[in-house]
Amino acid sequence: MSQSTLIATRTAPNSIPVPHTGYASWGRRAAAALIDDGVFILISWIVTVLWVITTIEWIADLADQPSHSSNTPLWPPTMFWGWLAILLLMLPIQLAVSYWNFGKLQGRTGASWGKRIVGIMVVDEATGAVLGIGKSFGRDLLHVIDATGFYLGYLWPLWDERNRTFTDIVLNTIVVNQPPKGSNIHE
Repeated sequence: MSQSTLIATRTAPNSIPVPHTGYASWGRRAAAALIDDGVFILISWIVTVLWVITTIEWIADLADQPSHSSNTPLWPPTMFWGWLAILLLMLPIQLAVSYWNFGKLQGRTGASWGKRIVGIMVVDEATGAVLGIGKSFGRDLLHVIDATGFYLGYLWPLWDERNRTFTDIVLNTIVVNQPPKGSNIHE
């Protein structure tokens, strides 16, 4: 029995099975994650590098001063507050974008931006249907368990027969390959 038949035959009432062509590989899942989170990772790296450069310059300037008075602050207030402001702005923006990408988009279609680009999607293992907004966004938040233990949960698909992370196992979800565009897989 093919995997697409297995998914289509295990549907619950009021669910629409999603046709697929097998479990998504670890490489495709990793590529989708990089696409989904790459913008925020890049921004975080740039801000961190700029902060470190600014801090090193401040320390060098402080060391070049002939005498250090007790009035010299240990941390320049503008650097501290600027860094804090950037962090405080990035967090709600990232949360909102994640809710839209992983909650609404993935919850309704089965695929986030990254998953859509690499041709994979997440579905409920028991029904074969997309997860819905709440479960999909909850799945994104629950990925924190995959990050514990040196990110072992993210590596787990390399050994799991259905290529699942710890979060997938807990929530009973699978990530599958989307059928090629124009194909008619409805077994």
